Order: sequence, then structure tokens, then C-alpha cells
Amino acid sequence: MVKYDWTYTTRYQGTLDESEASAAAQWSETTDRIDRARLSVQEPILFFDEVVLYESELDDNGVARMSVKVRVMPSGWYAILRFWLRVDGTLLRMRDSRFYCPFESAPEAPPTLLREVCYKEESLIGGAAAKYHGEAMTNADIAQQLLPTKKEVTERLIAS
Repeated sequence: MVKYDWTYTTRYQGTLDESEASAAAQWSETTDRIDRARLSVQEPILFFDEVVLYESELDDNGVARMSVKVRVMPSGWYAILRFWLRVDGTLLRMRDSRFYCPFESAPEAPPTLLREVCYKEESLIGGAAAKYHGEAMTNADIAQQLLPTKKEVTERLIAS
């Protein structure tokens, strides 16, 4: 029997395409981090878009939403793949994959691509629900600041 997850939770964190060039590339765990201070520097945004990949109101029991945001600046590009889940009175869950590629690498060197994967989750049964009120229950950007981290991994794409 196949186990059915009615919350549509995914473990998807991004994949490489199937081309020959990417076949030799591998994700490798690293201690490097995405430089968020650099991302907050005011510079022109050359392209921005957000695409909702799927969304469900879970039969009026909350929300499950998968989206991707992409931002391109003169210094590089940044993308967030986010799964956000709220099961009313029961659970908050967030799974983010953040990708960052600066444009400054040497012409002969392959570009640097970092991927940060972060899982956050908290049960709302019992006392934990008190800290999530107002927008923290409906806005994923606010909730992600409050949710405890369950898993966090940073990887660098290594091209061979």
C-alpha cells in the first residue's frame, strides 16, 4: 500500500538537468554559507519573478504551498524554492532550498553555486502555539523566523 500524504509535503530540494554537462556535476557538503549581507546590498534587480507551483487549502484545514522566487542582479542570481505548510491547530512546516550563484568567478573557472537546504517544523499542539499568532500563522516569511530548525545543510556544486 502506498502511503498518502494529504499535506502534499515534499522532500524535493532541486535537481540538475539530465544533460551531459551536468552529468559530471555533484553536490558536495560545505561549510560555506550564502552571504546574506551581500544579498541585502542595494543594487538594481534585473529580473524578479515568483511562481506558485501548487497550493491547496487542505479542505479548509490550513494551507500547503510550493513556490519558487528568482532574483537576478548584476552581481549574481538568487532563488528560493519554498514549501510552506500550516495545518490549523496542529502543525507548521517549512522546507526551503536557497540557491546563490555570484557572477565574479574567473572566466576559466566554473561558476560557484551554493545550495542551502533548511527544514523547520513545530507542532502547535500544547504550549507552542502561543508564539504563533497574527501574521506568523499566515505569512511564511514571518513564521520562518520563529520556527525551530530541524535540519540545515549547505552544499556546493562541483563540476568535474
